Amino acid sequence: CEQRGCFHRLHIMSLLWLQVSACEQRGCLHLLHIMSLLWLQVCVCEHGVLLAAHRGADEAGGI
Repeated sequence: CEQRGCFHRLHIMSLLWLQVSACEQRGCLHLLHIMSLLWLQVCVCEHGVLLAAHRGADEAGGI
């Protein structure tokens, strides 16, 4: 993911993970869900070029 300019997302996710860890004690479980969605975005970023091309093809075919 670093090669695709998404390293800042990994940094943001690590900060969010720290927030979630501190917040678990306060009943903020919704942050865990948000963080998991952000983690999926980071993982998807590795294939972002392929996904963008696929979406473009889907949109072109749907018109």
